[in-house]
Amino acid sequence: MGDMPVLYFNSDGSVQARFRLDQIKPRDIAGMAVVLHSGHDNFGNIRLGDAKTQYTANGAEATAATAATGNAGVRVACGLIR
Repeated sequence: MGDMPVLYFNSDGSVQARFRLDQIKPRDIAGMAVVLHSGHDNFGNIRLGDAKTQYTANGAEATAATAATGNAGVRVACGLIR
């Protein structure tokens, strides 16, 4: 059902956020997970080019990386929604 708003971390590494998602009902996400990634999410955009961190347009590797993480880096935390 998509991305949630971006979280901004405090200088001590803590984070607190409140937001409202009108299009998602609690019953729609019960049993699903929230995942935090180590970097910035590019919201599905693929960085194109020849550099090590870039991809060939619509290449399999680029599509897989964006689908998995939005190129936001490794997963560092997660939580189950009850």
